[in-house]
Amino acid sequence: MEDPVWAARRARCGVPVDRPFPTQPQLAGALVAAVVAAGTRPVRGVTGEEGYGRDTTFRDRRAARGLGYRAEVPPTTWVWRRRPRTGV
Repeated sequence: MEDPVWAARRARCGVPVDRPFPTQPQLAGALVAAVVAAGTRPVRGVTGEEGYGRDTTFRDRRAARGLGYRAEVPPTTWVWRRRPRTGV
């Protein structure tokens, strides 16, 4: 069920009901993809604040494109200095 406050704002602004609400990392990801696809600027990486660093999909998609990234992460985030060896 749609949040009534958002529904009222959406209706006032004329945003269609079927229009999804993208998060900031989703919007940023689309912008980065558009810049890379256009090829007008060399892109080696992106930077972002904690909201982007917390979003693992945003980070993983940058890495999959071969882009480096620097992003703040919450202080409770577990990290490895080197990727650990894994196996099945």
